Amino acid sequence: MLNEVEKTLTAARELTTALETERVLKALPLVPMPIWGTAQRVEEMFGIPKTSLRRLVNEGYVRCRKLFAEKQSRSVFRIADIEEYLEA
Repeated sequence: MLNEVEKTLTAARELTTALETERVLKALPLVPMPIWGTAQRVEEMFGIPKTSLRRLVNEGYVRCRKLFAEKQSRSVFRIADIEEYLEA
């Protein structure tokens, strides 16, 4: 009997925690994630330094392109690729 009460209390606590988490997540503002970001922005968002980011591009994990057609243009990196790499 005591074991069943403990199970019920545990289930109630888990449900309360889940509901509280859902309430907090709904209250947070939704911030859209950019599609492309400069190396500086990637470092700010994810903490990945430029050298490591370049290595990820060379290994084919992250896509990179020039912001403009000029040779001296900055490179931008695909944010979704970085998120995918970090989740793996």
